[in-house]
Amino acid sequence: MLQNPPAHVRSILILQTKFIGDLVLASALARNLRLQYPKARIVFLCEANFASFLLAHGIASDVVAFRRVRMRGTPVQRGRELYAMVRALRRFRFDLTIDLADSKTSRIIVRLVNAKTRVGYDPPEKPLRWLHASPLTS
Repeated sequence: MLQNPPAHVRSILILQTKFIGDLVLASALARNLRLQYPKARIVFLCEANFASFLLAHGIASDVVAFRRVRMRGTPVQRGRELYAMVRALRRFRFDLTIDLADSKTSRIIVRLVNAKTRVGYDPPEKPLRWLHASPLTS
């Protein structure tokens, strides 16, 4: 488990935005986190359609929802939705974020939320094409 003692983790953000099946699988993670950190608030970031499911089944303490349609809209719509989402998330002052979504957007959100501990996939930067070009032959 994490190096932080349970007393220091008061709020946890889990990012899982795509499918209901993924949220069901993430519920096991949330349950285990609840056992390890019984006093922590567990918050999910997910699509608005799934918010009531997470709350009704006690999987999450709170949910910050977004609308995928707006994230796929115009740049202005995307910016507004992202700003509102990050603003809502930062109010929780997370100690730990767990990024299960593994997307460019989720990585941006995790950085903007600025939790003390971040868990997720951190891909290496893509190498520049010219570094891997085959040498010219004459």
